[in-house]
Amino acid sequence: MPTIEKTDAGYRIIAHENHRIVRDFVDVETGYRVLEEYLEGFGLKTITIDAESGDIVDPNDRVSVIGENILQIENYNVVTVRTRDSETGHELVDETLVDRKSGSVLHTRGYVAFMPKAQMPIIETHKKKLELKAERAAEKANFRNLPREEQILRLTREFRQARRARAELGDDENVIFDADEFASFREMAPEIDTMLEEILRRVFIGCRLRDETDARRRLGLEGK
Repeated sequence: MPTIEKTDAGYRIIAHENHRIVRDFVDVETGYRVLEEYLEGFGLKTITIDAESGDIVDPNDRVSVIGENILQIENYNVVTVRTRDSETGHELVDETLVDRKSGSVLHTRGYVAFMPKAQMPIIETHKKKLELKAERAAEKANFRNLPREEQILRLTREFRQARRARAELGDDENVIFDADEFASFREMAPEIDTMLEEILRRVFIGCRLRDETDARRRLGLEGK
């Protein structure tokens, strides 16, 4: 844990030797100053600081409410479950959007609780997802008549846009390569398996190697 040194101007944070502060921001919800501190062999810890006083806030004394909360908004139930690891200080949020009339689960997502910008509400996330689905459906009709190279270019663009949209919604970018999500691309392009190597090379240009490796694992291409 870092040392907080009080000064005439307020306070300053001094990282301990061999400890590295990898993120430092003010949480949009609680107003805490949040540090993510990494120590080799021990991993990452989340430290919360009262932004005004500079006092470290023990995880168990935080204002954030742990447990389940259900909100009724429009025709939906939004089920939010917030959990805390008192040892590491991490807090996670899992959200489920449920159709109140049918009881059907419409959307789920999970994310780290502390962040510098507010998450898009899960209802808006769901509506955006439906918009993307409708747009994709409108393009399917003409796609199959395109030459192979143009199909590859279009699919590359589709994958990039889909990953970017997921990131903007706070979701895992590579979820589009999971079987249920990937099925929509296969429906649009039945021959997509014969193009995957070319598509993946283009989609992940400039990205981290682990992102492409993760996509290949989800697609069952690991080791190929």
